[in-house]
Amino acid sequence: TMAPGQVVTVTITVVPTAAGVIENVASVTGCLPDPDGNNNTTTEPTTILDRADIGVVKTASPDPVKRGEPLTYTIVVTNYGPQVAEDVILTDTLPAGVIVDSTSLGCGVAGNVVACSLGDLGVGATATVTIVVRPQTTGTLENCVVVAAAELDPNPSNNESCVSVESVAPYLEYESSTILGDGVI
Repeated sequence: TMAPGQVVTVTITVVPTAAGVIENVASVTGCLPDPDGNNNTTTEPTTILDRADIGVVKTASPDPVKRGEPLTYTIVVTNYGPQVAEDVILTDTLPAGVIVDSTSLGCGVAGNVVACSLGDLGVGATATVTIVVRPQTTGTLENCVVVAAAELDPNPSNNESCVSVESVAPYLEYESSTILGDGVI
């Protein structure tokens, strides 16, 4: 029973299983005749977007690295769900002063930018990219990688990963000798 002018709110929570437009139709009826039956039904359309939480973690080895020696960046991209991540793109802007030796997964290199098209990643799936560079300078090499997909990402805070590596001057290796007696080696 409702008094005249009384408002009752009903909340229903749903979990959509697919992207697209869903419509919620709500209707009310009563035991007594309604003088205005035109306001007893309402429809509310809602657009459901695809969602995929992709994350990236980047590591570097060795640290420190000698100038001119290989430095390997290993990048792991993961789809945490809840849906397939489509058209995943990885972009790594390398620090100044490095030369790219190699990349994996068919990545392209333009200047100091490595771009990789990783395709689709199923829920729980990972893709690993390896980039090998050679530092040409000494000092701190700061490097960040970002990932993106076609779907809305509910957690964009894990779409970037950064590492810092020290590039040091190579050191000379020498063999020591001992001088005995009369100075003859």
